[in-house]
Amino acid sequence: MTRAQMRRFEHVLREKREQLTHLPVYREEVLLERIPDREEAVQLAAERELAVRRLNRQFVLLQRVQVALDRICEGSFGRCLRCDRPIAVKRLAAVPWARFCVGCQNRLEQRRVPGAVYLAA
Repeated sequence: MTRAQMRRFEHVLREKREQLTHLPVYREEVLLERIPDREEAVQLAAERELAVRRLNRQFVLLQRVQVALDRICEGSFGRCLRCDRPIAVKRLAAVPWARFCVGCQNRLEQRRVPGAVYLAA
C-alpha cells in the first residue's frame, strides 16, 4: 500500500470516528417506564431493544475504527489479524476498519451462530 493510500485511509477513519462520536444518543429510547397497557408496554420494550442494539453497534464500530487508527500508527494497518497477509485495498476502501482479509473473514462468518448480531469486518 502506498503512503498516499495510507494517508487517505487515515483521513477516512478519522472522519468516521468524528461522525460516530457526535451522533446523538437518545437516552429516552432506552428509559424503562411502567405502562398499564400491555400492548403499549410490549411495543415500547421492542423499541427499547432496537435502541440498545443500535447503540451497541455504534460503540463496537467506534472501537474498530479506533483500533484501525492505532494500527496505522503502529504500522500494521492493512494486514490480516489471522494470517498476516495484506488486506486488499478494494476491501479497505469498502470497510477501512476491516481486520481480516476476505478469505479469513469468510471462514469466520461460516462459524457464526445463526440469529446472532455481528458487525462486519
